[in-house]
Amino acid sequence: MPAQSRPRQGRSSQSAEQPGHTAPFSGNLDSARIYLKESMRIRLLQGPDNPQLAETYTNWSSLLLLSGDYQRALEYAIACQDMYRQQSGLKEKAGEMRAYLNIGSANTYMGNYAEGLKAYQSYLAFFSILPPDHPALADVYNNLAVVYDKMGDYKQQIAYAQKTLRIRLRQDSSSLSTATAYVNIGLAYLNQGQVDSARICLENARRLFPANHPNQINIEVALAKVAGAEGNTEKALDALENTLLLNDFDGQHFENVRSLSFLITSLTEIGNLYLPLQSKAQSALDGYEKAAQALLYTRTLPLDQLSKSTLTWTTRPAFEGQIRLANSIFSQKGNDDFWQGKVFDAMEMSRTLNLLDGIRQNHLEAVQGVSPDLLVEEQRLQQTIAELQTKQMTDPTDSGQLALIAEKRRYSEWLSRVRTKAPAYYQLRYTYQNLGLQTFQKEVLREGQTFLSYFIGAKDIYLQLVRKDTVCLYPIPRDFPLNDWVDSLRQAAMAFELTPEEKRDDALYLAQAKKWAFYAHALYEKLVAPVASQLRGELLISPDGAIAYIPFEMLLCSVPEHPEAYKTHHYFIKDFPVSYTASAALLQVMCQQSDRTRAPKPFWGLAPYFDPASMGAISQRSGQTRIDWQPLLYSGQEVKALQKITGGSISLGKDATRKSFMEQAGQYRILHLSTHAQSNDANGDYSFILFSEGNEKAPEQAMMFVNEIYQLRLNADMVVLSACETGLGQIQGGEGVISLSRAFAYAGAASVMTSYWPVADRQTPVLMEAFYKQYYDGSLRRQKPCNRQN
Repeated sequence: MPAQSRPRQGRSSQSAEQPGHTAPFSGNLDSARIYLKESMRIRLLQGPDNPQLAETYTNWSSLLLLSGDYQRALEYAIACQDMYRQQSGLKEKAGEMRAYLNIGSANTYMGNYAEGLKAYQSYLAFFSILPPDHPALADVYNNLAVVYDKMGDYKQQIAYAQKTLRIRLRQDSSSLSTATAYVNIGLAYLNQGQVDSARICLENARRLFPANHPNQINIEVALAKVAGAEGNTEKALDALENTLLLNDFDGQHFENVRSLSFLITSLTEIGNLYLPLQSKAQSALDGYEKAAQALLYTRTLPLDQLSKSTLTWTTRPAFEGQIRLANSIFSQKGNDDFWQGKVFDAMEMSRTLNLLDGIRQNHLEAVQGVSPDLLVEEQRLQQTIAELQTKQMTDPTDSGQLALIAEKRRYSEWLSRVRTKAPAYYQLRYTYQNLGLQTFQKEVLREGQTFLSYFIGAKDIYLQLVRKDTVCLYPIPRDFPLNDWVDSLRQAAMAFELTPEEKRDDALYLAQAKKWAFYAHALYEKLVAPVASQLRGELLISPDGAIAYIPFEMLLCSVPEHPEAYKTHHYFIKDFPVSYTASAALLQVMCQQSDRTRAPKPFWGLAPYFDPASMGAISQRSGQTRIDWQPLLYSGQEVKALQKITGGSISLGKDATRKSFMEQAGQYRILHLSTHAQSNDANGDYSFILFSEGNEKAPEQAMMFVNEIYQLRLNADMVVLSACETGLGQIQGGEGVISLSRAFAYAGAASVMTSYWPVADRQTPVLMEAFYKQYYDGSLRRQKPCNRQN
């Protein structure tokens, strides 16, 4: 269905289509929801083996996709797929293939691109008997193009976009579907730098779309990029100014804008065109800042979390442009406090808006004074606006646009009432307070601390160093494969331990030690060495993207002569103590919590036990069907040993329940969880920790998701997640790494200790026992609670 897809980091173009899925209904989603619930109730009464139940599950999965509930959509798609597999008819096999489309779409929406790719390829494999230009393959070709776009594989994106276009041209060369296919392949060519081919496709699309169609804005933005790539700045600016008119943007107000995503892209491109012109620095900044203001305006819109996240990623190039602009000014005129403040604001907003959205959304239940009638009205307005927007994308009319504007006006009036009647709710959910560089230096950062904030751009990585009296910006050329290096470092850290014992030998040990040493030093040279002379005291690191996976403490300041002699290495931690924070704003929140009431009890260790059947069910429930969780044989031994050191309490096996943890966690100064966990890098809200209640029939009872952690009220000095996450996974945005730790931090934990990779179950007790002994005898350097998020 036509919509804007989340752009790649550092890119500002959008695909005109999202992944397609099976949607046998249209119109009012509430009516469809009522109908399907009744259908499901009737068919469940006929028994779980009712073959028609699978069809209902498929339709329910499609409805959930349209509603933005991607995790549950995935669950129902997997369930109906299993039902179809138990039958052997051709109709059932076709049903299984429809489930593959929904599985692929759900995974793609959530950022699980490898799983989405796998589902679509399974769909293609089943239809391999069809000719390659068969109409039934158009949607899956489009979906594959979307996935490859998000993965940055533009060659494959173009290949599948071309296949989609060929089919659309044969079906109806003048249809909107054909026009959309032209847009997608034009954007794919633009990603590859094939400017002439991009222009031809985009101009073909421009002729096919109606004049009032929102995708005309997208086309004009792309054609402006084409003109810019050809060096015709004046023509590009004219095209971008035209997009602002097409988008009904008057330069100040966002209420009547047709597409905020396209507007953000237009404003960013205006900034990019002015960026190289020294005399136009203020014009460039205006473009970038208006793009950011448009993003802030979305805080007050009836959008689901994924849509807001998508818009945040759309704005990321504007944040990068602002940083690049400041860096250009520094190179010409030297350091400048005003522009350093702009760098700090851009870096902070780029990561804080999503973080605060998660905190707000999951913390709203604690806010008092919200009338249920207000919330019901909000839901109705949100649903109406969403339906009108969808209709305008598929069948734009002037009357439809006027109806959409009127409904948005009603929503604005609703916001005014909420601001008056429930100010706490309004403040928490709809506003963004810019911390500001000076406030951070004066009120949050302590003497002797150095704050290192990273931002990964398209061509450079930017590092801002902040102390009480100092702030500097360092551009680091992105002339190395960051993701590959980080992944290699993680692999080298675990490869020997994950190798079956019968295959381990000295040669393998030495090979992995050399690999670790190489990447640990190479990453130090790239990310730390440029500022090594400026480092002082305690380091607070705010990472970005794949950098969130790097254990800076273990980076090597020099190349070891004997890589296998790990104890002799010059680790970075030997020079500086290191802590982490997701953002300066979260650091401020943690510091504000440092005066909380001291918990009465010293320690609580939990070690749930798991049986293989429940593990398999939980793997499927999480959508990660290839996870091979095993019972943790040594977790009980681990917490028993820690009880002797701490004198605290422990809960083993069936006593280690999610319910008991949520009820009692606030009573303990140290919480230790020796269990399985799963971080979801694409959407941190889907990360979870496992407890013991789950079984094969109800695995979700064992899973504590991030939203439940936000709702805890902790008084903990430290939370230790001694959690085994099997499978290193594909590096994407770093979101999964910080989602669990930031949730515990916001819930009241002064510090959080998590692992960067799977830890062998047998070795974990030894590691944890050594850590706690040093923690209690004072060997470990004590830091103030609010800054220890390790």
